[in-house]
Amino acid sequence: MSRFRDGYVQVSDDVTLHYVRWPGGSKGTVVCIHGITANCHWWDLFAEGLRREYTVFAIDVRGRGDSSKPETGFTLDDYAGDLKRFLDKLNIAAPILMGHSMGAFIAATFMGQNRGRVRAAVMVDGGVLPPAESGLDPTEMIKASLARLDQVYPDLDAYLEPWRTATFIRPSAFVDDIFTFDAMELPAGGVQTKASKAAAYGTLSMLTDYQQDAALRGDLTPVLFLRAPQPVVPGSGIVMIPEAAITTIAELLPNSAVVTVGDTNHYSIMLNDEGVAGCLEAIKPFLAAT
Repeated sequence: MSRFRDGYVQVSDDVTLHYVRWPGGSKGTVVCIHGITANCHWWDLFAEGLRREYTVFAIDVRGRGDSSKPETGFTLDDYAGDLKRFLDKLNIAAPILMGHSMGAFIAATFMGQNRGRVRAAVMVDGGVLPPAESGLDPTEMIKASLARLDQVYPDLDAYLEPWRTATFIRPSAFVDDIFTFDAMELPAGGVQTKASKAAAYGTLSMLTDYQQDAALRGDLTPVLFLRAPQPVVPGSGIVMIPEAAITTIAELLPNSAVVTVGDTNHYSIMLNDEGVAGCLEAIKPFLAAT
């Protein structure tokens, strides 16, 4: 994945965001926002599929990857504010936002606060709450992702092994690049994720605090939701965008569409070759029409 270039943008006194950029085509600028314990390189496969037509940015949100790790400031408003200043400093006037999981909720929050600023948006398995009658607890959807933050592995190979062999993901060959970037060597020895525990747990209330109506209702921006139909992890019974949420999306956003992507789950929709291919098959005509 050597075609990208790294960069940094200071968005506040205590936060500098790291990003990667794939210089590309002239059809628009795509800005990608990752999930709660992920990093900018989760978008590598998407960027490979889009960079010939679009310039693609992917950011590390505060507390993750190579961005600053402040002790506080992990609300959706904080992330959306960082995103606004990032776009302003790089003079990106009409971005196409793409968000996965938490990143979709950040994108939606930004859109609600900056009506008309976004050309189009793609929400990958996130950005809308399950209907209350579904009985799903939104916070339960993200707790599984947080368990790995406390784990220390003896070396890089041991850190990569669970991702390489995750049968419920069947990850792309690029998984080593994605998670090697995420790995941090500890002074006392061993390897751990770069994702800040304070940042991830500080965001745990994100879904219960999310102001869905304020973010989405009545927005005329074209929005594509890509949903993974399988549980987040096998046996959990938790689907990030259950079928019942499709009706909610239609009621909130008159200019939206929902596409169910193959036999994917919350992770394989981003990290599996076939999952990403299914996403791109929906994204390309959607963007061409905006």
